[in-house]
This record gives sequence, C-alpha cells and structure tokens, in this order.
Amino acid sequence: MSLSGGMARILFPLVLGTLAAPVQAPGLIPGLYELTTTGANTALSSSTRACISAKRAQGAFARPLPAAGCRMEKDLVSGGRIEIVMRCGPADHGHSLTEITGAYTERTFEIRTRTLGSAGGSPREMRVTTQGRRLGGLCTL
Repeated sequence: MSLSGGMARILFPLVLGTLAAPVQAPGLIPGLYELTTTGANTALSSSTRACISAKRAQGAFARPLPAAGCRMEKDLVSGGRIEIVMRCGPADHGHSLTEITGAYTERTFEIRTRTLGSAGGSPREMRVTTQGRRLGGLCTL
C-alpha cells in the first residue's frame, strides 16, 4: 500500500500540523529529535530528523492531523502513555480507522500506528512504528 493522500496525513503526525487538544503532565523536552520509522507490512522504512517545539512537545508530537471527515474517538497523550483512535470517511466512499498507541519519556518516544481502511471495496491494513530520541536542544533544520 502506498502512502498517498489521507494515509500520509494520518501516519506522519511529526511532519504535519497539530490538533488542538488538552494535554496533562509534562511531555517531551523540546529540541532536535532523530526519528526512525518502520512498517510491518509495507516497504516503508526511513530515518530523519525533526524539530519538536515546546507546543508540540506537550502531546501534539503524537497526534495525527485529521483530514475532512475525520473525528477523534479517543485522545490521550498523558503520563507517558499514548492512546488515540481516529475514524475517517463515510462507508460508501471508503473509510479508515487509525489506532495509535505508544509511550514516551522526556527524551524518547515510540508510536505504533495501525490503520485499517477500505478503498474501492478492498480492505487494507498498515502498521507503522515511529521511534524518536532527542539529539539536542538546537534546531537548525
């Protein structure tokens, strides 16, 4: 399965924008992070660096940016735990269910994303894991 359109917007919350939601407890320490992404049943594998701002470090680092027609059913990024469920699209035009679980400390995180979808009547599943670790405080990307 390729990472085009809505799937890319769901799977790469670190690269894309944020979703305004209340968050409790400290999050990551802002700064430069190394990200390693691997797919369980896709050809996806990458390593990159990203700047995580103070605002994103409080929970937005784990949240997808939903496209039109998506709704959050669960949104917990607190106390070192990540539990997010997002459902997108009407059933007659294809739909998807994205479950995001994981854990984080002040300097590291692991986000496991499972997306189940249907496009053209064909069910699909994608599993992706993103691990991040803080490299330093300066972002010069």
